[in-house]
Amino acid sequence: MNWRKVTIRILAALFLVMLCGAIASHLLWHQAPLQGFGSSSFLYLAGGLVLLAAGKQERLQLFLAGLTGFIAEVVGVQYGWLFGHYRYTEVLAPNWLGTPIVMIFAWLILIGYVRQILMRFRLPTGAGIVLGGLWMTAIDLLIDPVAAHPFNFWNWLHAGAYYGIPLRNFFGWFCVSMVIFSADKLMFRTQALENYLAHIVGLGIIVLYTLCAFTYGYFVAGVVGLGLGLIDLILAGGITGTVSLKSVKERLAN
Repeated sequence: MNWRKVTIRILAALFLVMLCGAIASHLLWHQAPLQGFGSSSFLYLAGGLVLLAAGKQERLQLFLAGLTGFIAEVVGVQYGWLFGHYRYTEVLAPNWLGTPIVMIFAWLILIGYVRQILMRFRLPTGAGIVLGGLWMTAIDLLIDPVAAHPFNFWNWLHAGAYYGIPLRNFFGWFCVSMVIFSADKLMFRTQALENYLAHIVGLGIIVLYTLCAFTYGYFVAGVVGLGLGLIDLILAGGITGTVSLKSVKERLAN
């Protein structure tokens, strides 16, 4: 057993513990475990797990995707473009140029998850890029109300129509996501490989935010999350049905 396999198993166990702890804390006590440290460390852990489970080229793809999303966030925070006017709090600190560095990991986690979803479809490149953008936007419809309000990751300076979030935010997410998926296809011209942990981590985050959305009364967001989770499970035939023993061994050996 090499160091990579051991590390993946340890991080996977920690991710499961933190995920269950976060769900229990919010559902039972309406508070984040360990406050800000717990939120940022959870994202670092989840992102690191996704990267470790990926092949060498896929790691580069995911990191560049996360970096692109981070740059878009910096532009949004500094100039109010793309998403609207908002400011990050210190919950996810450390911040650079007003944006938490951990957002690199947040973006690559979601992009990695959606890439796994898109594998279930046999679509032309253009259709896949559009569907990827739409799927990312649907995830944002789920995540944003919870992250901005009870989690207090950021504050909107101008209230909007969707739980206080401006609708242009979702248009910005759609456009940035399509740019990322387009660049991914243009630069690498390869099909996404099966990364079972990217799928599990992404689905785990969907479950967390869906339960929290219903807990805090964001029912529309909760329904969106419920729909995403059900579609995922229908497409994949359940989490265990997406992974063969052979594919797991091949991915860990890279």
